[in-house]
Amino acid sequence: MTAAFLALIAVLLIAVAGSGLAVLALPRRETAPSELLAWTVILGTVFVSLGFFITGFFLPHPLGRYAVAVSALALGGFTWRRFPICKVPAFVSRREQLPALLLLSIVLVQIVIVFWLSLSTSLAWDGLFCWEIKAHVGALQGFTIAPVFYADPARTWSHPDYPNAIPMLEEWLYSWIGEPHQAWAKLLFPFYYLAAIALLFTSARRAGRSLAAAFATAALPFFVPCLVVGAGSASSGLADFPLATVYLAATLQLLDYANSGAGSSLRLLSICAAILPWLKREGIILAGCLFVLCAVVSWRRRQIWRGFFSSHSDYARLGRVAHFRFCGSRLAVARFFRAHLFDSAG
Repeated sequence: MTAAFLALIAVLLIAVAGSGLAVLALPRRETAPSELLAWTVILGTVFVSLGFFITGFFLPHPLGRYAVAVSALALGGFTWRRFPICKVPAFVSRREQLPALLLLSIVLVQIVIVFWLSLSTSLAWDGLFCWEIKAHVGALQGFTIAPVFYADPARTWSHPDYPNAIPMLEEWLYSWIGEPHQAWAKLLFPFYYLAAIALLFTSARRAGRSLAAAFATAALPFFVPCLVVGAGSASSGLADFPLATVYLAATLQLLDYANSGAGSSLRLLSICAAILPWLKREGIILAGCLFVLCAVVSWRRRQIWRGFFSSHSDYARLGRVAHFRFCGSRLAVARFFRAHLFDSAG
């Protein structure tokens, strides 16, 4: 019971920090609770893992943990006091209520199943010997990973050069429990599944779909087995699903930027691109892909060549006027010389 209570405190601090950062990062408009939930998970986990990693170099345990906890509380309380932007869902007609409630109950059951699968299954090989081992070593060394760990040639088999987002999250949880516990470490990963379906729900609602259609969209990932169970799934304890969730958020922001050109979408896209390499080395490639796509979208939004070649654009009208005037000038000059030459010849 004590371990469960302390683990709950660790998760709540992640939520408080994430909600504060989400309020700061999201645009200054009314925001749906599902969108706020998704960005709370993404930004909260990054803040705690990165903060716990940095403080580990300067502050001994438990001062580093307390510093991150105080920062999370201050950030969450300050931003929520300044920008209360959570929007209450709009009224739903009676015809939509029954399908929406039915689909909502299905989504809630799916979330419970994902949490149960995560807590009842063990870590896979990569989750144990590439990610959790760092958190385990840090817990045995006073909840601080010594720099010599990353330079030890005897540990190359555990890939010490992998990013520390997931190990620092697990070590954060271990520091509150007081000991390494792999079962409790897997408590963190289903929250990324929650964030992913919240992003899908938000995108469906923003596209103008009904509430029932949005819940149906959020329920679809559960029926893809590799997303729920197995290596790389939401219950596996690997970094693949958190990486996919952040990339999904970045892709949705890229689509929103392509449609609306909002600067807030570009800001959130940049945040996701910065988070990706912190989760996994493949995130560098994904961040590069986002950069290229964003450059293409930004270039297309200017519509330089499309506007120049379009027959109904101002560029085309200006070109036609210049062409007519140039042709008219040539014709006038030709007539002038012809007249004077003929007159002189006559």
